[in-house]
Amino acid sequence: MAQLWYLRLGGPHGKFHTDIFFASVPSLSNCTMGQMYTNDLTFSKLNHRILIPDTLIPFIQNIGIPSELHSDDAKELTQGKMKDLLEKFWIKGTQSEPYSPWQVRVELCIREVKRAVRHSLETSRALKHLWDYCTKYHCELHNLTAHPIFILQDRTPYEWVVGRTPDISEYIDYQWYETVWYLDRDAEFPNNKKKLGKWLGIAHNVGQALCYYILPSSGHPIVHSKIQALSNDQRQSTEIQQAVRDLHQAISDKFKSEADHFPHRTCNLMKNFRYTYL
Repeated sequence: MAQLWYLRLGGPHGKFHTDIFFASVPSLSNCTMGQMYTNDLTFSKLNHRILIPDTLIPFIQNIGIPSELHSDDAKELTQGKMKDLLEKFWIKGTQSEPYSPWQVRVELCIREVKRAVRHSLETSRALKHLWDYCTKYHCELHNLTAHPIFILQDRTPYEWVVGRTPDISEYIDYQWYETVWYLDRDAEFPNNKKKLGKWLGIAHNVGQALCYYILPSSGHPIVHSKIQALSNDQRQSTEIQQAVRDLHQAISDKFKSEADHFPHRTCNLMKNFRYTYL
């Protein structure tokens, strides 16, 4: 009866493609792989191929049950636990011919997302270890944006696929890796509780609405809802500009000091985070 618990995606947009892509730099949670689901796209981080079937569960919970899932002939995508999940949720599994990557549509989406992530990392001067947060942001932003595609009829890809108008309130105030103020409740007196951090995206499964991931000077992301953008006067202040430079330097130094420990960390922070790019 599990196939009756979630929205079933039918019609021409019920068929999804999936594949893996790799990153040369481990993320904060030591993930070096991503799993893409596309109609056009969702993304989950991975640190081992054995976790590939686990990415299908959050996809079903947040988007729905695809009528068909197309992939290459990799064993991780066609056998074992993945095969069991496809049968459990009545999903038709199809594969491309060997050595025919052009038959898997997700390859094009991976290329476009990588291009956007590279641009954001370069322009924001963010550390490459944050590629997973950046990928999540770009995929979600694409899904909630109306594109000049005739079949969408001026609607967002998310609405076209799931049938619900999305709420974009969480995305309109901040840009990825923007410097923001957040309230540090653990600050001891008489230190100021108002501190600077970097905005990494929306924390969908934590707290209420308008809850975000913030990267403080410690280099370890935190979840916070009480944040505020810098005003124009603050951006022009020499003191604040120096504080922003100090924040960037502190984060860089923290990552450099922990670089040797990345191989020993487990992928548990955002293992099942899914980035939908429809």
